[in-house]
Amino acid sequence: MTINEKMEAAADDLIERFGVGHLVERKELLSLLQDTYQVKESSAMPSDYCYNRVNNGISLTKPTLFEYIGPGRYRCLGAGYPYNGPIYHRPSGAAGDIVIGFCKDGVRAIADGPRKADVSRAETSKGRDPSPRLRYRVLERDRFTCRACGASPAKDSGVSLHIDHIVPWSKGGKTTLDNLQTLCTKCNLGKGDLA
Repeated sequence: MTINEKMEAAADDLIERFGVGHLVERKELLSLLQDTYQVKESSAMPSDYCYNRVNNGISLTKPTLFEYIGPGRYRCLGAGYPYNGPIYHRPSGAAGDIVIGFCKDGVRAIADGPRKADVSRAETSKGRDPSPRLRYRVLERDRFTCRACGASPAKDSGVSLHIDHIVPWSKGGKTTLDNLQTLCTKCNLGKGDLA
């Protein structure tokens, strides 16, 4: 078995034992790989197998098996999971992650290359509706998650996200990055015109 096949088998083992969505620590996963599949700890990098993360030098042909939650923490989803959400990368020496692509129904697509946003054009819009660039900036800032209830299309494919004015347009609210938020359909319709 190749290392990729062993990683996939380990993910299948976790799903069989605990179900899809099991939170697994890096240490637990590496222990399973070593004990069951004789994979050395230094040979396995779980973050290389994530739907929502890409490391330097990693090919998109590697199987995607996990959702990166944070340092050393992963959600085990298995191969072929219909994951939806942004793909993150942390460039060498950078303080934080940047979005470099999007995963739709488990298929990853990487942009031509990381680009810094044009803040002057990206953070404001003259009309009521935000520009596509501003919409994306709001979604990216809010991590493609409803700010009210935490719902995300990455967790539930039935969730639809909206861009909402915090101070309503009808009450003088501007279409600016700091006055927009991501809400799911349920929370947005529930809020209505309330400020």
